[in-house]
Amino acid sequence: RRLRLSAWLRYGAIRHMSSERYSPADSLIRQASKDNELEIGEMDPSDFENDVDITKPWVVEGGCYAYCITFQLDMTLLKARLDSLYDGDVRKYTKGSKIDALHVQSKAHYGSERGHIFYFSNGATVFWGVPEEDREESKALLRRFGADRKTVGMNEDHKRHDFECQVDPSIDKAFFKDDVIELKDWNNILELLAVSYGLAQSTQLSLFETTIDGLIEKCGDVPQAIADHSIMNKSSLSVAKLKKLVAELLEVRVNINIRSDILDKPKIVWDVPDVEPIYMQCIEEVELYKRHELVNARLEIIKEMLEILNSEHQNRIGHNLEKYIIG
Repeated sequence: RRLRLSAWLRYGAIRHMSSERYSPADSLIRQASKDNELEIGEMDPSDFENDVDITKPWVVEGGCYAYCITFQLDMTLLKARLDSLYDGDVRKYTKGSKIDALHVQSKAHYGSERGHIFYFSNGATVFWGVPEEDREESKALLRRFGADRKTVGMNEDHKRHDFECQVDPSIDKAFFKDDVIELKDWNNILELLAVSYGLAQSTQLSLFETTIDGLIEKCGDVPQAIADHSIMNKSSLSVAKLKKLVAELLEVRVNINIRSDILDKPKIVWDVPDVEPIYMQCIEEVELYKRHELVNARLEIIKEMLEILNSEHQNRIGHNLEKYIIG
């Protein structure tokens, strides 16, 4: 159930009177209160509290939103920054000796609940119940602590997921249905973490897909170069450019299949078997395995084209050398 604007305005005024710190969203709320000329004396806190009854099904404002704009985050520096922003109220999840994920609760509130933000070492971030204006603050953190400068400025449009989210205490367990995530308990952090891992893996794969699209565009001249070599024994693609394309192809293949953990089940799934079903549903929903196979198939085609052209270059060099020796 969506909150009424009047409830937002009342809540903003109440928080303004308290000593709690506030977010940029709070500033917008206070400005909205001023614009709508509501007097503090007219506001009854009980009106707001009754707007969302969390014992009944309710719609999460902001839904579940995930994106990835860098291949890697410096989690140590990021945690230090989050500790200062959230007074140390930061949960960390490790894989071995390294931080694999961080969790904080957002400063924006919905009813009596707060939103959740998960940051992952693979560069992904997943938001639950966080409005768009507050997500911008996290984007700035990603750009600041992203370890891969080649991708940190890329457009996020093709590397994100945006699901509606509902909470229904009456259901037995969380599940996906028609692009909607149904949750039983808004504060079941481990369940949210499991789904977030799946979305983080998917958005990272989306980032690789975008990188491959760029590589395919760069290889657009390769078929013509092969044809030119066959007809005129001369390629329109220089050896230097060919070597550069081969190097980029190798880097992408290594990143996808060796360095990344796109297809690995996260540690939380092994440690807490109860969250495995919703994690697997998430993986199926985003078609992670199919997309990974398609990515490797596209890379294989690029590899074959470059191998053919490289072979033609080598044959030409050998032919010219033979002519030089005989001549």
